[in-house]
Order: sequence, then structure tokens, then C-alpha cells
Amino acid sequence: MSLMKHLSFLLISFFVIYSAKAQVTEQDSLALVDFYNSTDGDNWRTNYNWKSSSPVSSWYGVSVSGGRVTGLEMMGNLVKGPFPASFGDLTGLKYISFIDNELSGSIPNSFGNLVNLEFLNLGANYLTGAIPGSFSNLTKLKQLQLYSTFLEGPLPSAIGDFPDLIVLDVQYSGLSGYIPTGLIREDMFLALNNNRYDFGSLEPFVQLVKEFKETHNGPEFYYQDQDSLPILRYQDGLYVNAGGSPDKTTYTWYKDGGAVSSALEDTLFIPTGPGTYYATVTNSVVDDLTLISKKITLGYEIINDSLKGSGVITSSNPSLNLSDGLNLLATITATGSDNKLSGEVTGLMVRDETVKTVGSFPYVQRHYDIEPADNAENATANVTLYFTQEDFDNYNDFITTSGMGLALLPTNKTDNGNIRVTQYHGAYTGTADPDGYSGSTTFINNPGVQWRDDLNAWAVTFPVNGFSGFFVSTVESALPLTLTSFDATAQKNVVALHWQTIAEINTHEFIVERSADNNFKPIGRVGAFATSGYHSYSFDDRQPQPGKNLYRLKMVDKDGRFTYSKTISVNITPSVSIIEAYPNPVSSVLRLKVLAGSQQKAAIKISNTTGAVVLQKDIHLQKGLNYSELNTNNLPAGIYYIHTVVDGVTQKTSFLKR
Repeated sequence: MSLMKHLSFLLISFFVIYSAKAQVTEQDSLALVDFYNSTDGDNWRTNYNWKSSSPVSSWYGVSVSGGRVTGLEMMGNLVKGPFPASFGDLTGLKYISFIDNELSGSIPNSFGNLVNLEFLNLGANYLTGAIPGSFSNLTKLKQLQLYSTFLEGPLPSAIGDFPDLIVLDVQYSGLSGYIPTGLIREDMFLALNNNRYDFGSLEPFVQLVKEFKETHNGPEFYYQDQDSLPILRYQDGLYVNAGGSPDKTTYTWYKDGGAVSSALEDTLFIPTGPGTYYATVTNSVVDDLTLISKKITLGYEIINDSLKGSGVITSSNPSLNLSDGLNLLATITATGSDNKLSGEVTGLMVRDETVKTVGSFPYVQRHYDIEPADNAENATANVTLYFTQEDFDNYNDFITTSGMGLALLPTNKTDNGNIRVTQYHGAYTGTADPDGYSGSTTFINNPGVQWRDDLNAWAVTFPVNGFSGFFVSTVESALPLTLTSFDATAQKNVVALHWQTIAEINTHEFIVERSADNNFKPIGRVGAFATSGYHSYSFDDRQPQPGKNLYRLKMVDKDGRFTYSKTISVNITPSVSIIEAYPNPVSSVLRLKVLAGSQQKAAIKISNTTGAVVLQKDIHLQKGLNYSELNTNNLPAGIYYIHTVVDGVTQKTSFLKR
């Protein structure tokens, strides 16, 4: 601010204060100016005469009596911002109404200086924090209204001692805690609904109100509907703390909308599996209020603590998630016929503190024992075990730091073909390592391996003929191959893949795999040179999918071992795309909505289910959306295919002729 502007501001402020001083005290005039400046007074809806030489009694919303400001009335006046601490200097105030404004921040402690207040209404504002304890000084209050704010915490206990208080309206705020019993009066209007009061606060107060009403009229008391209670977690359980006497308070838990448990007291509830949970709480004293908790959606989790689980497989439910409720061990699906798994199945997952070895070979620190009650030696099923990336990283770190030269487990959510499951048969002696089994050993190579985003874990799936212990490691050595590069380029509707290798020894072939969603399928094979030195390879995908195409190489050794390359992505934007063919089914005229990337000509051909072309038409397209029509009156009823041919590339869609 320049010196001239600064001097002008001081002169104006002095003139306003000096002029106002002639009608009210300097203390009041200073406080009013502070309030105006703090609450964006220049942008109030109405602010006439404020900070002017006019009498303060003529300032909008201000009442004056006996040289003091006694009232402020500004309903819906766009009063915005916090109260200044100096607001408490307006000690002559008897009436304040700031309903429906944008006052924010906490109420200053200096409000306690307004000892002459009889009416205070700050409802429908953005006030936060607690009601100041200094409110205990406002003993002349007759009406206190703080509804529809963000105030929280308890009511000051002294409010119950105000002799003339007849209205206390704090509904739709965030208050909780002790309710002063002095508020139980015949002529009292008390609105505490839609706050955060629980049965710990309400039960004793409501009991006293009921007893009072046996001999008196009133009070008029509203407390129904309170804010939802938080759901808290303890270990594997859930609980809600609603307060109240344990023998008078009932907790009912719901899973996916259906009641699953009901009990007195705030007992720990153990979820029965993935789902959406919430609780309702009732109290026999506060019998017209039901507290409802927030909802929590729980899914299976893969934890790092050892755990047990069990379940039953039947003919109608052949698949079982072994878990302790929410923590998942394994998924078992019965297969086969003669020895198809059925009956009770128990599982144990042990997670060692570090990577251990059997003989000279390490195994992943998370391992499993699965035991059916019946036919454990021969029962057939598919088994899915779950591992975290941390499990695999710890194994890889052990291999690397030990210089063992073994293959590594997958990273970056992409299988590398190196996982091997070792099954140890025989009776389990209770020792959580491979030496705890008395039978033979089976190696399970090339299991199905998938990264599960929903579990944040790896799922390793394989068939078994008999159950026992399962331990994961890698193949004994990595493939003798180094992939030095792998890339792709898109040319019109062809994706050209290129890769280079070095030091190929016993390499058999490269299988090119493509996916749009990590569900890879082979689209071609390229034989390997299988000699030392640098080698270059290429493969053209002439039928890529519109949109994103993911590619990877499955590099296969002569003995069947394999590993995967990194995944690369190529986006294909078709030059012409039929967005919609309608109506479908069609009676006479088929309308096409076509998107073109540039101005061009396209050939439209209609074929029947035998492949015969029954209708064709050339259309000229402009860049962007185009519309065209085909007369189908002469086509017999049946299924037809629309072929859009541009630059030799065909897109295909279908429709039904009625």
C-alpha cells in the first residue's frame, strides 16, 4: 500500500470511528469495523451506512440503545468468514441473529464477554470446533440456537443452570457427550436430533425426562435420528461402540442386507466372509431411536501371519475358499470322478520369518498343508495358493545375495514361467518344513500363475491327485538366453514386433502372445537360432484388435522350460469404425453410424451365414461421424454380417433381419 493510500485509510477509519463515537462507545465502533472487515463486509448482500459517518443506529442490521450496540440482525446477508476476537467487546449486545450466512471458523472465547445476551442465533453457518466453555457466562440467555453447523463436542454443562433459557436448538450439528440434566424443564424446547449423541449420553437423560414427565408437562424434547456410528476393527473382528447399559443395549449385525448376529453389549463381531457389513443398535430405555453404523465392505486378504481355515466341499458346492473368515489361505475346486474331492477340508498356512532351505535349495517362506478328512491320499482337485510380491521378492533377494544362480520368481505382475510347486506326500508330523512329511515328493512345473489386483497377490493354480504339503521355489536354473531388446511399431493395421537376443544355448522357439486385458493367448511361433552371438527376430501381427494390444514373448527351451519377456503395448486406432447398426433387429432400413479418421471411401458388404455376399455398397466418408442407410427389404429373415473394408482391412459386425 502506498503512503498516500495508507494515510487515506487511516483518515477514513479515524473519521468513521470518531463519528460513530458520538452515538456509541469507541469500543463498540471499533468492534463493528473489525467485524465488517473480518466477514467480507464490502460484499454483504446489504451493507448500507456501514463504515460511514451516519449514526450507527442507521447501519444495516444494527440496533443501538443508551449509547451501546444492543442488537445485530443479518439473516441471509452473505456474512462470510470468521468472527474477530474483538467481537466480544460488544458487551451491550442483547440480541444476535446471523441465520443462514457463511460464518466459518470457531466461535471465539471472547463470546463469553457478551453477558447481556438474551437471544443468540448462529444457525445455518459453517462454524466449526467446540462451543466455548466461556458460554457459561451467558446466564441471561433465553434462546440459544446453533443448529445446522459443524460444531462438535459437548454442550457446556453450565447451560443447564441458565434460569431463563427456554429454547436450545442445536439440531443437525456434530455435538456429542454429556447432556446437562438442568435442561429438563416444563417450558423447555430442546432439539438435539441429528447430532452424534449415542446411548451413553441419551439413556440417562431420557430416563430422567420420562420420570419428570410423570408429574410435569414437558419438556418438548427431540433427539431422534443421530449420525451414523463408526465401525472399528480389532484384529479379525468388528465392533461398534454405542454406549448405554450393557443389559439394555442390543447390537444387530447385517451382511449384504441380511441380519447375521444379534447380541447384548458391544461384543466383538467376527465377519463370516467377504461382504458389506453394518450394525443397528437399540436401547430399551431410548426405545424410539435406532442407531445405525456406517457400512464397511470387506474382501479377502492375504496376510503375513500364519493361519488356519476349514470348510466343506459338496456336490452342489464343489469350490471352497479356505479362510478364517476374511484371511484367505487357498481355493480348492473338486475335479474328476472316481476320486473327486468331497467332505471337510482343513488348511494351514505357515509363513516363516526368513527364507529357508531344504537340502541346498531354498523355498518361499509362505507354505501350506491341506488335508481332506476323506481320501486324502487320492482325492483330485485344482488347488490355488496365494503369495504376496513380498514373498517372491524375499526369495529373489536370497537367491541373488547367495549367488546360487537359480531362476527368479516373477515381478511386475507378469509371470515368467519359473514357478515350481513341490508337493510333499505322507503324514504331516506337525513340523512346518519339508522334513515334516514322510512320503514321496512330486514336482509340479508350469502351474497357472496370475496376478490378482483384487487380492494384491499372486494366485498359483495346479491340479493334484492327493493332498499334503505344498512348497514353492523355482526351476533349478534360468534359461540360457539373454533378451537384449523387444519392441513393436504399428503401421496402419499391422503391428510389427522385433526382438534381439544373445547367447542362445538350447533355445527352442519364441511364442508370440497377445492380450487386451492380461489374458494372453498365442498368435504365432518363431523358431530360435539356438547358437551363440547376436540374433534378430521379427513377427507381424496382421489382425490386431482395435484399441490396446499387449504383447509378450514366451521363450521356450528345448527341455520345455520357459520364461516370459516384458510386456509391451501398442494402441490401434482403426481408420473406420462402425459405432452402431440400428435398428437391430431390422425390418426394412438398416442405419449405420460410422466414425472415420479421415476423408475416404469404404466398401460395405453384407453376407449371410454361409459367407455369400448378398448386398454391397460404397460409401464416401468425411472425417468424424457419418450416417448411411442400407435397404434390407429384399433380404430373407435371418442373421447377417456387415463387413466394412478400408485399405484391405475388414471390420465385422452382425445384425438380425426380421
